[in-house]
Amino acid sequence: VTGWSLADVDGRAMVVHDSTGARVACALLQGTQIAGMPLFVESFSKYPGYTGSLSIAGSVAVEQIGTGAEASQVLAFSLTGVDPACSVADSSGARRLRGAAIGSVPNACGIHVHEGTNCSDADTVGGHFYNSAIIAEDPWATITYNSPDGVATGITESVVTGVTSSQVLGRTLVVHDSAGNRIACGKIAQTMASLQLPLEASAFSAYPGYTGNLAVSGNVRVGERVAGTQVLSFALEGADPQCNSTADIAGVANACGIHVHAGLSCEDAGGHYYDNASVTEDPWKSVRYTTVDGNGTASDQNVQVITGWSLADVDGRTMVVHDVTGARVACALLHTGIQGSPLRVEAFSKYPGYTGGLDVVGEMGIQQMDTGAEASQLLAFSLTGADPTCGTANTSGVANACGIHVHQGTDCTDAATVGGHLFAASLDSDPWQAVMYTAPGGVATGVNVEVKTGLTNQEILGHTMVVHDATGARIACGQIVDEMQ
Repeated sequence: VTGWSLADVDGRAMVVHDSTGARVACALLQGTQIAGMPLFVESFSKYPGYTGSLSIAGSVAVEQIGTGAEASQVLAFSLTGVDPACSVADSSGARRLRGAAIGSVPNACGIHVHEGTNCSDADTVGGHFYNSAIIAEDPWATITYNSPDGVATGITESVVTGVTSSQVLGRTLVVHDSAGNRIACGKIAQTMASLQLPLEASAFSAYPGYTGNLAVSGNVRVGERVAGTQVLSFALEGADPQCNSTADIAGVANACGIHVHAGLSCEDAGGHYYDNASVTEDPWKSVRYTTVDGNGTASDQNVQVITGWSLADVDGRTMVVHDVTGARVACALLHTGIQGSPLRVEAFSKYPGYTGGLDVVGEMGIQQMDTGAEASQLLAFSLTGADPTCGTANTSGVANACGIHVHQGTDCTDAATVGGHLFAASLDSDPWQAVMYTAPGGVATGVNVEVKTGLTNQEILGHTMVVHDATGARIACGQIVDEMQ
């Protein structure tokens, strides 16, 4: 227990000592490049047929490192109820155990990804999952946990499996006891359950004491996909027109800023809201809006801010807008603005007739904001297998390039019925045309991607979500379902 965050440790030196205590080797710690979508096991059940007394609870995160033959999985786990006999004095839950007593018993104290996809059928769980065509020896055989008092927490070494996150998705993760017996099983999923309902600030008023002529309106959404990191999207009118792309605001504190403040009222907004115990530098000082016309119109999406706080901590705080001088000009409180039932796309299949090599895997959450003509959908998605050229290809003038859109049809198996984009007839233009993803390495993620369709979630329920490549071709399709069913 160091008291520091992982961000504080980044870039520090890792030193190895010999038996005399002398320093013999050194390397710098750097962030690992995650190659695939994050996967999770959020709950465990007893392994079918297991009648022992151990009952495991907790969660496991599964990340992919590397690609191709070097593709590896790293497990980060926090479990209770595991076998307390799996405790070795010279090991930790973050290491492979090599003691003779453990090593001589196959799968003893193991935590492994298995081939099967169903935890309720022991006959189909199968053996350890890896690409045996390129990996000669079972890489899971030595991966174990350490559990003093039946509690196991740790991060494994990279397990070189030669398989990707998209191939691991849907498989089973099995926990073994000290005798090697299978005692618990959980399904590996790419869950949107951890996606919290976004917050909204829309009732802007002049900041107390501000006497200028700016009158800010519009809305700001604040969501969260990763603990400690907020994601902003905003659409404003009446912001400072001088905050345009040519504004010289270098060195001007808070100039053109749009920030969450610590206060719970606009009369006492306080300073920028972040956890200065874990975040060493103010993350809000670089968050700004850029106006595009003389009316102070400004918008942006997917602005990520590492605050160290959860979305629950942010709820009820103040959102403050600044002018080009850094003065506070407008303020509103952040609260949830969700309407209707949440929807989701649980899986994608290849678009009927598509014969290309892209194979989209992942899921999407859909929330409704506002009602009537102002009704919007908020999209949150995490995909692999999307077009890796989206974000670098020149898509100017290419209809639907890198798009991810709700369509009129309700059947992903029949291309003739999928139809065009779905939105209210009362709208002047197609709101989906501007909705695009970027996919470095084929991985596309988005949070709080807002689309004003004029439709409720009930009206888009059952329709199709279509993913396009950089040429605008339809490559994948998934049906929109009720998240609560």
